[in-house]
Amino acid sequence: MKFLKSLLVALYFVSTSASAQSVFPTNDPKDYAVKVGNRIIEIVESKVPNLEKQNTLIDLFRTNSDTDYMAKFVMGRFFRQASKEQKSKYLELYRDYVIYSYIPRFREYEGEKQQVNQSVSQGSNEFIVKTTITSPKSKTGKINVDYRLLKSGNSFKIIDVIGEGVSLLTTQRSDFAAPLSQKGIDFFLIRLEDKVAKLKSTKWENRKKK
Repeated sequence: MKFLKSLLVALYFVSTSASAQSVFPTNDPKDYAVKVGNRIIEIVESKVPNLEKQNTLIDLFRTNSDTDYMAKFVMGRFFRQASKEQKSKYLELYRDYVIYSYIPRFREYEGEKQQVNQSVSQGSNEFIVKTTITSPKSKTGKINVDYRLLKSGNSFKIIDVIGEGVSLLTTQRSDFAAPLSQKGIDFFLIRLEDKVAKLKSTKWENRKKK
């Protein structure tokens, strides 16, 4: 399950780079998902040093993911209760939290492949793209993953990942709920800031494989 989470989040975030040649302009959500998968494999299998690889993945994530949408959903009603300063700090911390929690775990990659099966319109420019990841670490050899895409200009942004029926954002929202409701927003932000600082201080190659 730990591997599944890390793989899903990495696939969720890593899609296009800030450079023009790596952007995937398309109006077809299925085509977008195919290109995302191909680009992920290209980056992970490259022979560049770990630090360069990690920084490339971070740049890709920052260009293409809608972390504001994610962060607001995960924090739920507490985001509406937060002050302007708290909101600003939280949005920045959340972005770094997801970057440094999951992108370095791509060192666990061991030949996983993604097959894009179909896309289903959800209305309001939202789509679900259904994929299957072939993984030697799965008991069945396959993992079913659904991507929630939001149309953004001439491309898409991924706003959630559902692995074997489990939503990434719903899981994070549940994890965040206890400290927010029991200790309040300021305490939660201090704790999140500590987590981010520790994650940033751990080099990719020093992370333990899960």
